[in-house]
Amino acid sequence: MFKNLQPLFPYLKRYRWTLFWGALTVFGNNGLWVLFPQILRMAVDDLNRGATQHKFFVYSMLLIGIALVNSRVRFWRYFVGSAGSSGFRHDRRVEPLASSDNSVRAGVQPYEGGFLLHYLDKLVYPNIPAGVPTAAGVVVCALNLALYARQGWLTIRR
Repeated sequence: MFKNLQPLFPYLKRYRWTLFWGALTVFGNNGLWVLFPQILRMAVDDLNRGATQHKFFVYSMLLIGIALVNSRVRFWRYFVGSAGSSGFRHDRRVEPLASSDNSVRAGVQPYEGGFLLHYLDKLVYPNIPAGVPTAAGVVVCALNLALYARQGWLTIRR
């Protein structure tokens, strides 16, 4: 796996802090939402035991607090993600990597498209023909369309 990523490491090194903060916001977002059902479980357990109204007020304030904190974490996740992706997208060092990679691979057929797409496709879809992901996407879209059409038909018939 790392053999395919080896040419990307020097390039991604520039974005290590953006990737770090992005991962931190994703973990923070998920960690906060994990607390939500746990607090609901405690509230339901206390409901069965006959808890006071004050305790339910505390539970509701905890849920609202988690939602408010999570909205800030989601903002920072969006901010870090958009800043990092725009820098990554507009970085002009991508094309020199592609040309130097093609020149180093003498005797091997140069690839079409971008440098990153070439290596990431090999990582995400190893040894899969190019038409298989496209066909799978078409099948999923057709199934979604059929399910929504059926649901619409059943709604109209009522």
